[in-house]
Formats: sequence, structure tokens, C-alpha cells
Amino acid sequence: MSNSALVIGFGSIGKRHYKILSNMLGRDNVLVLSNQDNLPINAINSLDKIPKETNYVVIANETHKHLQFLNYIVDNTKVKKILVEKPLFEDSYEFDPKSKSIFVGYNLRFHPLILKLRNLITSQKVTAVYCFCHSYLPEWRRERPISESYSSSTKGGGVILDLSHEIDLLLWLFGGIEVDFVKIGNFSNLELESEDSMFLSGHIDNGSPIELSLSYFSTIERRQIHVVTQESTHVVDLVDNVIYSRDKTSPISNHVLSSFDINNTYIEQHSSILEGKVDINATLEDGLEVNSFIKKIKS
Repeated sequence: MSNSALVIGFGSIGKRHYKILSNMLGRDNVLVLSNQDNLPINAINSLDKIPKETNYVVIANETHKHLQFLNYIVDNTKVKKILVEKPLFEDSYEFDPKSKSIFVGYNLRFHPLILKLRNLITSQKVTAVYCFCHSYLPEWRRERPISESYSSSTKGGGVILDLSHEIDLLLWLFGGIEVDFVKIGNFSNLELESEDSMFLSGHIDNGSPIELSLSYFSTIERRQIHVVTQESTHVVDLVDNVIYSRDKTSPISNHVLSSFDINNTYIEQHSSILEGKVDINATLEDGLEVNSFIKKIKS
């Protein structure tokens, strides 16, 4: 098989990856590694059963197992390309990829509005950045109580790891971030083991301020990146899928995605890795940087 893939884990995100890759490569070319019984697909139940011809692996099991599985694949298989679902690890570790090409599943880099924002601010001096992501955890997975949700666990859940897309995007778009103030805690009545809120203020390399706010307990969902430059202001709204822009003399303009499927970002992510066109993808180094940043703000 020229493109044979293995998806490790068959929870909600593993199922998404399996479906997308099956459509891309053909169902017979995609295998799943899972402990679930009687799966109606091609499946194995242990790492030592990975077929030798497999050339692409997606690690989509629990975050605290990523390091163990990644180490095995790097040390014991001929797999060359590996995508690890975000976040890379539950803590900050050093990792030697050896000869493997390893990427991290920050698929929002492929969102058309994020790419448009990136193009708009490339040649502009950033004056301030405000980013927030607020949602309601009980509505994420209605089929189970949140006490049983991985998000509520201290093994790899919590709002900072769960919503690390925002951290990756800020580091990717604006470079290094120096942290001036952080407030992390459990402020709602959701009764989680993990933190449900984080507020950070700091500054980017040119000294301009940056703020990031994340929470699990807002019953009105909001997800925006608000960028002010010396020339203009741009606001990306990832809930309504629209970007607003305005310079100093013109009225507000907007670009709306009238039809948008988040699965397209996953398709673009997989395609770029399989085709070797990886300039947008989050690399292993990017994932390690996110983990290092998270460790810094938690400490």
C-alpha cells in the first residue's frame, strides 16, 4: 500500500481521523488500534501488531499516553510520518524524533480565516492582541457526565491543555510571548479536578501587550482573536466564521465563510503531511514549545 495509515485510539477524535483518512485513502488502507471489542472496521489491539508497511500513524488516544506510544513507534517501527493529536504531551518533556517526521494536530492553522489573518498582519506592526475562547464543558460531550470526561481529569485535561489551540496560534502568529500575569483556577460549580479557567497577560517580542482568556463555564460560546496593528484592526470570530477588518479611514469590512466544515481543516492537515507540503503544519518543535509555555504559565 502506497499510503497506509494507522489511527491509535477510537474515541471521538480518533473516529474523526479514521473517517477522514478512510475517505482519503480507502477504508482498506486504514487500520485502528483500540482496546474496544467487536469494532466493525480493520483493527488491532496492541502496538506489536502494527503492520510493517504502515507509513503514517495518527496518535489520538488519551494525552497522558502520547509519549509512551510515540516512543514505541519511533524505536520499533519503520513508520516515517506521525501526527500526534494536540496537545503533544500532558507535560513538558524532551523528545528525540530520530529520523521520523512528527507533527502535532493543531488543525486550526488550516482554518481559512486564520490563514487570512496571517496574511493581513504579515507586513504590519502589531500594537495589541486579545484572544479568548469560552465555552460550556457539559455541552461538549452530552452522552457522558463531565465527571467522566477526560477534560475534567488532571492526567491531561483542563482548560489550558484542552484549549491549547489558542496558545499554538498565538505563538505561531506572533512569536515569543513573555508572561507578566497569570490567573489559573477552578472558579465554577462544574466540580472538575482540572482547572476551568485561565487568564494571561503579557507582551510579544516588540513589547506590545497580549491577553489570553480561556474558560469551560460560559454558556454563550465565544472564540475570537482581536489584533490591532498600527495600520488597522482585525477580528477573527471562529464561532460565526467571519473576519472583520478596518483601517483608520475606511468603514468596517467583513469576510464571511457562508459554508464551512471544520473537517476540511483536518483534510488539509493530513494531505499536507502525506504530500510532504508541511510549511503550515505544527511541527514537533512547535508542540514542544506549546508544552513548555504551558509549563511556564502553570508554574
